[in-house]
Amino acid sequence: MTKDERKYLDWLKKDKYDGQARAASLAVDLGRLRAGEPLDYVIGWRPFLGCKIVLTERPLIPREETEYWAKEAIEEIKKDKRPKIKCLDIFTGSGCVGLAVLANAKNTVVTFADKSPRALKSVRKNLKVNSSQIGSHRAKVVESDVFSGLSDQFDYIFANPPYIPLGRKLPESVSRYEPREALRAGRDGLLFIKRFLVQAPAHLVEGGKIYLEFGYGQKKAVDILLKKIGFGSWVFGKDQFGRCRFAIIKNSR
Repeated sequence: MTKDERKYLDWLKKDKYDGQARAASLAVDLGRLRAGEPLDYVIGWRPFLGCKIVLTERPLIPREETEYWAKEAIEEIKKDKRPKIKCLDIFTGSGCVGLAVLANAKNTVVTFADKSPRALKSVRKNLKVNSSQIGSHRAKVVESDVFSGLSDQFDYIFANPPYIPLGRKLPESVSRYEPREALRAGRDGLLFIKRFLVQAPAHLVEGGKIYLEFGYGQKKAVDILLKKIGFGSWVFGKDQFGRCRFAIIKNSR
């Protein structure tokens, strides 16, 4: 057994079995890890800004890069003293961003939208798991291909669409185990970003903001799209590694 495998088993004992693991169960889990399955899937959940994100339905695993900009968005929302702030978590996947918003900004209501029924099942599980933090009647779950199932306008929209170009090679642990529909986005990786940005203005209140995640190296293309569509203003943000990975877009024409 390698040093890394011993470390992973320690995490499994703590985070999956609460210290009560049996040898047979750990052997099965070790086999899954050796086959290349991501540790988060084997454990079955991962933390995200104070929430427990259950991964049993195999949604896209929440990334630290997403957590980085989501924390910034939450800090901004917490400064907003309006009694009710309407938010949309689109391309929601596991629901991690919207759940973190509900848990950390108590004057929010969040609509979770995704075209994948399995992703929406994951969202419902995670709403239940985190119900003690977020309360009731603050969340709505909608099946929607981008904005097709939505008619409301929102104060904030959080978007982490698929943005991986078809030809780009991914680690086997990602390409084999994580949902393709949450990753791939046409030849240039911009298929869903384009659709989203074209439709988003109709669903954003005047002065509302979008937090949009995109892939490394896509800043220039996103900037061109924003100018073409005619958004009022935007700034680009860097992740914890200093890479430009998200945009904050304001609807003020």
